[in-house]
Amino acid sequence: MKKVFKGLCCALVASLWLGGVSCQGHMSGEKVQQSSMDSVPAGPDTLTVHLSAVGDIMAHRWQMERAYNKKDSTFDFSCEFAYVKPHFDKADFLVGNLETTFAGRNNGRTKATFGYSCFPFFNAPEAFGEELKAVGFDLLSTVNNHTLDTRMSGLRSTLHYLDAWGIKNVGTADMGESKPRTEVVEVNGVKFGFYAFTMLLNGFTLPDSLSYSVNFFNDANSTNFSRIREDLRELRSKGTDAVVAIVHFGEEYQRRPNAVQRKMVDSLFAYGVDVVLGSHPHILQEMEVRTVVREDSVPRRCVAFYSLGNFISCQRWKPTHNLSKDLGVIVDLEFQKVDSLTRFNQLTIKPVYTSWHPECIFVVPVFDALADSTINATLNAYDKQRLDFAVKEVPGFLFPKGMVVETLADGYLIEGDKQP
Repeated sequence: MKKVFKGLCCALVASLWLGGVSCQGHMSGEKVQQSSMDSVPAGPDTLTVHLSAVGDIMAHRWQMERAYNKKDSTFDFSCEFAYVKPHFDKADFLVGNLETTFAGRNNGRTKATFGYSCFPFFNAPEAFGEELKAVGFDLLSTVNNHTLDTRMSGLRSTLHYLDAWGIKNVGTADMGESKPRTEVVEVNGVKFGFYAFTMLLNGFTLPDSLSYSVNFFNDANSTNFSRIREDLRELRSKGTDAVVAIVHFGEEYQRRPNAVQRKMVDSLFAYGVDVVLGSHPHILQEMEVRTVVREDSVPRRCVAFYSLGNFISCQRWKPTHNLSKDLGVIVDLEFQKVDSLTRFNQLTIKPVYTSWHPECIFVVPVFDALADSTINATLNAYDKQRLDFAVKEVPGFLFPKGMVVETLADGYLIEGDKQP
């Protein structure tokens, strides 16, 4: 059956854009300005990059059980991402939030599923990480409330595995590193700086001698903001054209961002972050496109996703709680660089849904599933109800009042220049 899933992939035509000017800068207290943006005419020397992102990447026992091969005790997770890979292939760089560790078989706190485990202490098979690399993930945030699920040894092992697979990572650090690693990556001539931190650690604590290993801020206070600002100043000093912050914050299963999330995003924008990718609530929360003016008086457009929701997990919608934990999105941001100025153009958002099949739990792009009879044939009646719900409700989850959104064949288009 897994081979059947591999053969059913179909690629839709994607049109991926977002508008605005890069949000480089570091001064706080800027006013919001809704005036016209400085424009940079695109020409033959324009550099263009598509940066794609997803939310929480989880590995529950039901995924492991379906991926397990009893004959040789191996795992095959390839069916999980077969339908989304064509969309990933269009990205120049792909990032996500890794909400598990890779401690190795029988090395976690529990060994409940073939030597691995999920909630409350996540430890996924190495084959799961190898599949993430195979489908195109270039960088993962390793810092969230499950970072220490398999203790410090699991944190270090996770970094070693990701390095071996060639997946860049941010938010945690191994011994010998002075602080949790950040990354500066040049993609198609544009230099991106990546920064990640968590505001939750599930009550885990570290001695001062190991505090360097996890980028953790327990509160939105002045001391922590000073640390964040200095981290970002140091990152930008490496010549970044744009900065992306991957932040684990908020409250689980809350439909709207709380005051701490909003305060944090305000500060990150002020300190020079262009894009905030939020996680932890496990459901979609609203996004925003905001124009920020800094010390150089140049209006700059920034984007925040307070929660991208689950990308893949075994958390499901139930009528008793009415939370869409089975829905997430693939976000595609287009950056353009002309000379020394980098800006956004447009973005697209593609809703995704996690389907349970007897032999595989897999992610399916909502619009693809509705349009393609081959994909649709693999889904049951419950799945189809959830797809219809996604089309009707995802815009309400994501788009604040007044945002101008166009519906495309495969998702939603947001043009920065058309926003109020």
